[in-house]
Amino acid sequence: MARIQVLELPAIVEGESATTPFAIVIDQLEVENEVHSYAGDIVHATTEAVDADAIKAATGAVGVVMHTGTLDVA
Repeated sequence: MARIQVLELPAIVEGESATTPFAIVIDQLEVENEVHSYAGDIVHATTEAVDADAIKAATGAVGVVMHTGTLDVA
């Protein structure tokens, strides 16, 4: 199962207001998934398309990082 983390970036100060941009980090992403029978045959296979631009637009993030491995945001 994928993990979602938020990476806060340095604040942007403009006059009296300050905003904190952020990036979304999605790791342990499974874009291909197969279900096998007891005999080892593939019963069902799926391939999921992940749209980073849609995630970015929906969340207001300045960027999206996706990886199938494990990434730790410090």
